[in-house]
Amino acid sequence: MKLKPGDIVTLAHYSKSTPFQSVVLNVMENEVLLNLPRKFPAYDLFEDDPAVLGFQTGVDIYAAECSIRYINAKDGSVALKIENTEHIKEKRIFERFPVSLYADLRVKNGKKKSAYVRNISLNGLSIVSKTKLSEGDEVVCDTYIDNRVLELAGTVVWKGKSSKNFQYGIKTVLQDYNTKNSLKLYLNILKDEQEKAVLHLKEQK
Repeated sequence: MKLKPGDIVTLAHYSKSTPFQSVVLNVMENEVLLNLPRKFPAYDLFEDDPAVLGFQTGVDIYAAECSIRYINAKDGSVALKIENTEHIKEKRIFERFPVSLYADLRVKNGKKKSAYVRNISLNGLSIVSKTKLSEGDEVVCDTYIDNRVLELAGTVVWKGKSSKNFQYGIKTVLQDYNTKNSLKLYLNILKDEQEKAVLHLKEQK
C-alpha cells in the first residue's frame, strides 16, 4: 500500500454521484482508515458496501476496489479493506474496473432485489447482495451508471459469502450492439471520472 497518514484520497460510493475527498488516518496491511468530510452523512454507508479508493503516487494514478469494514459515525471515520488495486493509466475497458454502483437484481421471472456492483467489464461484473442465488442462475442487473440505467443480463458463474452479504460473479451476455456500445461509453466515463477526481487533489495541494 503506497499510502501514509495525512494523504488526501478520493472515495467513490454508490450513495454519491461523484467521488469525494477523504484524509488517510492510518494504514495497515490491506486496510486503510479514512476521515470522512464533515458534511458527509456517515449513515449513508453500510458495512460490506463496495467503495473505490483513488490516489496518486508520483505520476501514477490508482483505483482500489474496497469493501467497508466498519463505520464510526461519531468521529466520522471509515475502515476499508483493500481487495484489489488497479493502475488507471494501464487499465483497458474490457478488463474489470473497480466501481461502487447500485443495481436492481432480477432473477428470471422474479422480483427486483437490491444489489451493489463492485467491479465491471465488457465480460461481466461482480456484485454483493443479500439475495441468495445459485451458480447457473440467469439474472438481469439494471445497473445505474451516470444517471442512466443499463440492463445487463448474464449467468452466475461463482458465488461467495461475506459477513453481511453474498458475493457473485456474473458473466454477462451483451445481446445487442447498442448495449455493448453503451457499456463501453460508461466504462470510459467511470475511468475518466476517477482519474480527474484524483488529479484534482494534486491541483489543490
